Amino acid sequence: MPLPKTATKRQQSRARLLRWRARQAAIKSFGAQAVKGMAVHHRNGDQTDNHPKNLKLERKDIHGKMHGRGNTHRNAYRRTKGNAKVITEKIFHGF
Repeated sequence: MPLPKTATKRQQSRARLLRWRARQAAIKSFGAQAVKGMAVHHRNGDQTDNHPKNLKLERKDIHGKMHGRGNTHRNAYRRTKGNAKVITEKIFHGF
């Protein structure tokens, strides 16, 4: 989950440390080549639980969509500042 824009430097440092520890645990479990370019997902949602059975490798775009990020109607509306009808048609109708 991304940090809010108002996150302190200490919160940002802790988040980076947790991500680094998760990646190191995934490299130990799956190998460096398998982890390269992938996102590490915690199955139980606890970022401090880096047990190999709790870690799962996901493509970054899939992982983002799992956490509510990605190319969704809500995000398209935010990007266009109100011109969501055109964007919605492009997303859902393929135009």
